[in-house]
Amino acid sequence: MNAASLPYTVLVLLVELAVGSLAMLTVFDARRQVTVGYVKAGAMLVLPLALLAAWTVTTLEPRAEVDGYALAEGWLRPFTLTLAVFVVLAVMHTVAAFAQRHRVGIVLGGLGSAVGAVALVLLAGYLALPAWSFAGVLLSVLVSA
Repeated sequence: MNAASLPYTVLVLLVELAVGSLAMLTVFDARRQVTVGYVKAGAMLVLPLALLAAWTVTTLEPRAEVDGYALAEGWLRPFTLTLAVFVVLAVMHTVAAFAQRHRVGIVLGGLGSAVGAVALVLLAGYLALPAWSFAGVLLSVLVSA
């Protein structure tokens, strides 16, 4: 691994972990298989991950390549905007969890998970050129989330 690719690797890991955690937390909360404390703890895990992912993406400069590997720079701005919406929904989900608003938390968690899935699709499009293909990267990030 090259040091120039490290921010991209960290970004992929943070987004996958944040989106996947919110999705699973929402599924288990909707089925009432977890306690209120678990939902609060899960929300406090998702939010910092989402914020760190947003911070990481702001450090990336739009560029066509990183150390000889091509990037589809047209995907970066839509990904960044979608990630920002995900962060807002994660904040709202955390507030709902701490206010013990179960139904609101489920709705916000579902919306956040859907927006997060879109963010993963856009991230896959951004990074697909040096990898297998768009479909390969998309399947990889969705399975990992």
